[in-house]
Amino acid sequence: MPYKIKEENRAYQREWTRRKRLGLPTKGIRQRELLLPEEKRRRKNVGRRKLRAKNKERAFSILGYTCFFCGGRRNLVFHEKNGVTHRGTPASSLVLKNPESFVVLCKYPCHTGIHFCMEYLRMSWDDIVEYLADSRITGVRVSPPAPRSSGALVSLKR
Repeated sequence: MPYKIKEENRAYQREWTRRKRLGLPTKGIRQRELLLPEEKRRRKNVGRRKLRAKNKERAFSILGYTCFFCGGRRNLVFHEKNGVTHRGTPASSLVLKNPESFVVLCKYPCHTGIHFCMEYLRMSWDDIVEYLADSRITGVRVSPPAPRSSGALVSLKR
């Protein structure tokens, strides 16, 4: 079995010889089983990073490469419109499952501002979009939503 890296080939041969001397099976052992735990972890993480990068690229191709509010193209993140945090699961994989509930925002100031409004001011996504569309903030490119009959934003307007 030829290997491109001589050190890996020698390590495999040494392990094969050791197993042969001890009377252990030598056929069917995989190269992965001979790796140290740190090397196994590193190789596993490399695969995850490649998959995450591919999912992130797909998600951006679906949602676009610009911030929803300011049109910025740097430090972009995915934001779930209902404001739920999703710890442990990359947002890009969630975007691929349900792209309608996500939007692309620049990390600062748009994404942090949206979370401030949702967590401290208790505004919903629709309220934030409506408020920003009605206000005269420069650089905001939000299309106005359909008119609503609730007067929840009256106290916030100046």
